[in-house]
Amino acid sequence: MKRKLLIFAAFAGTTIVLWFLYRHYGTLETLVQHEARVRGFLSEHMVAGMFIGFLSYILLSLIPGTGGKSVVYGWLFGLWQGVVIANCALTVAAIITFLISRSLLREALQSRFALTMDRLDKAVQND
Repeated sequence: MKRKLLIFAAFAGTTIVLWFLYRHYGTLETLVQHEARVRGFLSEHMVAGMFIGFLSYILLSLIPGTGGKSVVYGWLFGLWQGVVIANCALTVAAIITFLISRSLLREALQSRFALTMDRLDKAVQND
């Protein structure tokens, strides 16, 4: 019961914080100002901006439920540069996710799905 209450409190707190942030930073005027600053930075420092965009895309791709990034990157960097950044960053994020799940979650999965994992390991070794 305490765990459910703690999860609900964390969810409610996160929702309230996000609502206040949205009210302050989610106005159209604020978004236009931020876009102008970002576009100014990208016009002056294109390589650094692409590198920062690449790293942020990787980090955002590791968080579930962050769709729509490709549209924003295409809008900021242009179609083909956005496609290249999104494709490369998603590949790196998939590799990172695979390595994390392979190393950190292997024991938990092995104990829960022992029979299936044994068959899978034997099939991988054979092929």
